[in-house]
Amino acid sequence: MPELPAVAVVIPAHNAAPYLAQAIDSLLAQTRPPAEICVIDDGSADDTTAIAERYGDQIILLHHDTPRGSSAARNAGIKATASPLVAFLDADDIALPERLSIQSRQLEQHKDAVLTFCSMAYIDQRGIATGDVISASDYGRKGFLGRMMVRNRIGSNSAVMVRRETLFAAGGFDETLTHNEEYALWLRMAFLGPVIATPDVLVQYRLHDSNISRDRVTQQRNETHVLQQYPWDRIVAAVQAAYPTEPDHSLALARIRIRREESDQAKSILEAIQGQGLRDARVDFYLGNLYFLANDLARAKRHYEACLEQEPEMACALNNLAVVEAGHKNTALAQTLLQQALSIKPHYADAAHNLKVLENNCSESMRITETLLRDVLKPETISQIN
Repeated sequence: MPELPAVAVVIPAHNAAPYLAQAIDSLLAQTRPPAEICVIDDGSADDTTAIAERYGDQIILLHHDTPRGSSAARNAGIKATASPLVAFLDADDIALPERLSIQSRQLEQHKDAVLTFCSMAYIDQRGIATGDVISASDYGRKGFLGRMMVRNRIGSNSAVMVRRETLFAAGGFDETLTHNEEYALWLRMAFLGPVIATPDVLVQYRLHDSNISRDRVTQQRNETHVLQQYPWDRIVAAVQAAYPTEPDHSLALARIRIRREESDQAKSILEAIQGQGLRDARVDFYLGNLYFLANDLARAKRHYEACLEQEPEMACALNNLAVVEAGHKNTALAQTLLQQALSIKPHYADAAHNLKVLENNCSESMRITETLLRDVLKPETISQIN
């Protein structure tokens, strides 16, 4: 068997003192240890650098005097290493012992592939597994780019190993993006070659306060910016490879139109699906959202109700219908709908937020859910983890 290419692992670290040693130790304990481990202290105010220094020449340590962001930190780490394969690990996550062996073997067996990613298991702050596994259940090599256009299927940077040459060809991480910079890079790389995956859980993803909280508005704005960079004909070709049959093909295109903030085009696609006599709860869900955002609450309500007639346990439709009912002062019904949604999806952040607004008469606005829910939801608060 030929010798596998060397692997460098890049760890950006900002105020990572509580977890960094566990991340580094997990790499040193690999069945196939990395050739290089690069830790980038991105302007930490805690003992991150002191902890990293304990490892001496086992690691490459870079230091930024002030925080430059995770993209700049990862780019610096990439440039400071030389191995032909590059894996990423966030400073609060843990690589399971076979991770580097399995992923480097994958890239050696599939020489045309530019990137591989694995499944992950959630752990809490103490390192105890929550029982939730994050995987791309609908992964398909041929159509992966199209599926990524619809939604990011890669759970975290910590799940990814790439080829250095393709990483540079794709331009590295975009340092102007503060959220979803990895999504932008994975898309650029997927245009350059195939992406492969393993269902094996090779990483433990730690849940704690700083990575549970999310800036949803900035996230969505960056996703829109990323998708608007691609000509529509390239998107159509990618989606056709991923979703060759109707209504999945047209629905995927409509979802991308929505993410690109092209509401009129999305509505035309969705209404054309229904005009062909095809019933699909997902189509009604997105039409409901488009009419809600256009302030046509009566039509939004009809579509959410039609959605629930087909799939009574679609939690996102229950939540959005509750928002409409609350707007009509039907508070008791709205609360019932939200409680149903939370019984189906206990970590459903929008439903929990909306129920709190109604129960406490908060001044905050209620939130509709703009896309179909993932199989496994990230908790909104630490108290929801266990």
